[in-house]
This record gives sequence, C-alpha cells and structure tokens, in this order.
Amino acid sequence: MVSAPQRRQAVCFLKDRRLSERRSCGLAGIGRSSYRYQAQPRDDSQLVERLKAIASQYRRYGYRRAWWVLHCEGRRVNPKRVYRVWRQTGLCLPRRRRRKPRHRQGVLPCVATHPGHVWTYDFIADACTNGRQLKILTVTDEFTRESLTIEPAHRLPSSRVLEVLQRRRLNWQPMGPAPLRMATRRGARVALLRCPVFRAGRQEFTTSPPKRTEALVRSIL
Repeated sequence: MVSAPQRRQAVCFLKDRRLSERRSCGLAGIGRSSYRYQAQPRDDSQLVERLKAIASQYRRYGYRRAWWVLHCEGRRVNPKRVYRVWRQTGLCLPRRRRRKPRHRQGVLPCVATHPGHVWTYDFIADACTNGRQLKILTVTDEFTRESLTIEPAHRLPSSRVLEVLQRRRLNWQPMGPAPLRMATRRGARVALLRCPVFRAGRQEFTTSPPKRTEALVRSIL
C-alpha cells in the first residue's frame, strides 16, 4: 500500500516532468486537496510522558489498556492518537510466541560414562554444485566426541542407515563391547528394532530435541 506522503512525492515528480497538477494527482491516485494538505504537528510531550509512566508501571499493558487508564483519569484522547504515539515512542511489546508442547513420556537422562557407552547419530543436509540434494549421516561417540562414521549420499533411507550402523557396530567389536545405547537429536528417523544386530543384547534407542545437549534415553526392551 502506498502512503499519502509517497503519493505526494509522485505528484511532485510528475509535475517536474511538465504535467499539470490535476493530471499528476489523477495518475498518482490522490486528491488535489490531499496533495495540498500541510501537516500541523501537535505537541504530544505530555501524552508521551504519561504513556511512558503507564508503560513503566504496567509492563504488560498495550496501547488499548493505556488508553483506558487515560480515559479513567478523565483525559479525552482518541485511541488512534494513543496508538500512533505509542508506536512512535517505541513502547510496543514483542508478541509472545506460543511454545509447542513436547509430548515425551518415560524419558530418562543418559550421560556417557565410558567410550562406546552411547552413540549418537545425526543427519546433515547440503547441496552439490549442480543443485542436487546431499545428505550426510554422522555417527559420534558421546563420551570421546570421536566421529565414528561419515556417510554421504544423495538418499539415505532407513535401510541404508541401518546398514551403516550395523557395519560400524561390527567393526567396533574388536575394540570392545557394542554400544548399549543409540540416541539421536533429530527425531525418530530410523526404526532400530528392525535390525537384529541392534535388537540383540541391551541396546536402547531414544530421541531428544535439537536444542538439548543431554541425550535422553527411552528403553525399548
């Protein structure tokens, strides 16, 4: 939407190109009286000070409640004027964002106590120079922070992810027992129960939110 000051500037631009005022106002979509209108600023210093006092006293009040306070005090002020001064003074509060509920039951905090105790895997998305999508699967030891596997591919279905995890688990056996827990911070992308290698023993699988550093574990036994 084009404001009135912008339309007035357009009329001035057209008049400089030797168009008449009537023709310029018609092209800009503004009346001649509106074009000739001269703003008469009023003194809002007292109103500004009072609104600042109300905002400091009632921190969660908006301009409507502030106008009601002025109305109860006996001041006859137009609500639109209060809104304009409220915005110009910078008293508007940011809108509260609704937090999404997290439906998580039976979760227990899990902290890795030794190497190979907890493995975490994650997915990284990127693109090639030709624009084709590229996905990267990373597997990390939660205790040593060692990168165990980096698997790039254009597609990473669950069967491919299970194959990579199974291969890494078999290669880990000469170095010690298999990990007791598998965790991810990106949601349940793979059903590890379908893999007999991870189903045997005491493996556990869980998901945790991206912003939480501590791994959460839910037993699947």
